[in-house]
Amino acid sequence: MKKLILITLLILAGGAFVWVRFFGDQWLEGFNEERQAAAETFRQQGRLFGEQTNQQGCLDKALKDVASCHSPLCSVDAGNFFKACVETSAPSANFCASVPAYQSKITEEEKNWARYGCWDINNASEGCRLLKRQQQAFCSNIN
Repeated sequence: MKKLILITLLILAGGAFVWVRFFGDQWLEGFNEERQAAAETFRQQGRLFGEQTNQQGCLDKALKDVASCHSPLCSVDAGNFFKACVETSAPSANFCASVPAYQSKITEEEKNWARYGCWDINNASEGCRLLKRQQQAFCSNIN
């Protein structure tokens, strides 16, 4: 039994080595191209949506999109959407009120603001906190 497990592990390791050695670069290149295209698509959608709404509308839409998100990729997509959206949207009254100033190293106050802000809207996704961080950057004029 031990021999069978060892042989299986060696075959799997050999297969993984061959795949990484001969196909890894191609896969990574394709993945990067796919993500760049997705980023541009979400930025374009954000710009168009922003022309029809205000800053709060941009944030609400992005937060709705990540609410059931279980992948880091959809959080990134929502972030690209939000950032482009607020650039073309109308101002919202109080959009930046009570938003803590952006710090390059996040403080406990900022973490709590994002955490409780997400809990208040029943959005437990990781993407929610990332979007709140982007709201901070926007409100602090960080590009």
